[in-house]
Amino acid sequence: MKNTLPSAISGKVDLLLKEARVRHQSGDVAGAIVSALSAWELLPEPRLDWDFYPQIMTRGLVGFYVEVNDQTNARKWIEVMANAYDDPNHEDHLVLMVEGEAYHHLGERERATYVFTRIFEIYGENGFEGDQKQFLALYVHEQAGTQR
Repeated sequence: MKNTLPSAISGKVDLLLKEARVRHQSGDVAGAIVSALSAWELLPEPRLDWDFYPQIMTRGLVGFYVEVNDQTNARKWIEVMANAYDDPNHEDHLVLMVEGEAYHHLGERERATYVFTRIFEIYGENGFEGDQKQFLALYVHEQAGTQR
């Protein structure tokens, strides 16, 4: 079980995360990244030992870096996110879906297909629900193309 962040720190982190959300909603993704990274820096080491905050922060940073098309930092934060979710092997559905969507939006078709294939192998069609069904269609389309 992960540790609960002390309230003196979580209050400051919450303010910075709110600031990141507001900046993001106003279209200032670069500013949102700055605020989110400032919040990340407030987490005591080892940062990944805390409950809740590392998970949401890393997932948010992946999304922000995808939005600004920063492939290097998106890849970096995908790995940090997987570790924050105690999933170094990338088997957790949420981790895989965030990763697959990130690579898809970054235009890394081959990597996205690999991730969507893993989701299908582990979770089957049930791994693609709601808005994620579009990625099942991509997976099926890619599979059909490789079997010609």
